[in-house]
Parts: sequence; structure tokens; C-alpha cells
Amino acid sequence: MTQPDPDTTDTRLQKLSDRFDDFAEETRNFMEETRRNREIDNRRFDDFVKEVRDDFARLNGREYERHVSHTLLSPVSRRLGLRRPRLVHSAAYGTSEELNIRLEDLMERNDLLDVELSDAIVRGTHEGEPAYAVVEISLTIGDRDIIRAAERASILQEATGVRTFAVAIGEHIPAHQETRADAMNVALIQIAE
Repeated sequence: MTQPDPDTTDTRLQKLSDRFDDFAEETRNFMEETRRNREIDNRRFDDFVKEVRDDFARLNGREYERHVSHTLLSPVSRRLGLRRPRLVHSAAYGTSEELNIRLEDLMERNDLLDVELSDAIVRGTHEGEPAYAVVEISLTIGDRDIIRAAERASILQEATGVRTFAVAIGEHIPAHQETRADAMNVALIQIAE
């Protein structure tokens, strides 16, 4: 019986050990790449879910705006003390010809566009004098809604010389927004869908 050559056995063991080390390194690299790809996929999925939620929220918000546009005259007139209120602008239905003519004569184009981005504008009388209410509608009242209502009401009042109220209507009004609205002289109205 012949004895294996120790050099050949050591050489073979070394080659096998080297191959195992290479395989282990390849496996570590593969696992690291898999982990990175999983992180990328998770971020993409999270972005997709956020996008779907945002789209749903926008659709839900638009539906709420349409619903409120049909029903806002009574709560706005009660809250502000407006008499004979009528909707002269609605994001869902456009701007009345009367308001368009009046505003085009009085406002610069950029201001006009900004005011026309309001969700609604109501015209009526307050204490016997003409008055407007610029209305922003959102499911949950946020800073932007209050700021936009205040700014757009200010632009409309300055351009027309007619007293203009700022109003934000929402289904949910966080308590901290009430403080902000009071500070900016914006009337808050809660309307459930």
C-alpha cells in the first residue's frame, strides 16, 4: 500500500481551503448585495405606498371639497353673520361672470390667479355693507389652509375695498390650529362629511 505524498495532501488542503475562502467571500458579497437590494426595494415600496396614500388623500380631499361646496353657504353665513350669501366662486365649479369682471378690472393678473385658487368665495352683506368670504376647504385644517385663507382674503379686500373674511372649513380641526386661526383672524368652521 502506498502512502499519500504529504506535499500533495498539504497542497490539496491549501487549494481546498483557498477555494472555501473564495466561496465564503463570494457568499458575503452576495449577502451584502442582497441586503442592499432589499433596502432599495423596501424604500421603493414605502415610496409607492406613500404615493398611493397621498393620491387617495387628494381624491378624498377633492370629494370633501365638492361636498362642502354644496353646503357651505349656511354655515359660513351663520358663523360670519352674512346675509343673502351666494357662492360666486368655487374651485369645483368655477368663478361667476360677475366676480370675474369685477376682479379683472381691479387686480393684477398674479393676484387674480391667487384669489381664483381659493376653494370658494362667498358674497353677501355684513351689517348692511357688501362683504366677501374667502374659503379654504380641507379634510384636516393645517397651517397652509389658514395662511392661504388669510392671504387671499387680504388680497381680495385690498383690491375691492370690500370687507373680506378669511374662512377655513374642515372635518378635523386640531386644537393648535384654533390658536393660529385666532391670531390670523381666520374663522374656522367644522363640517363633517
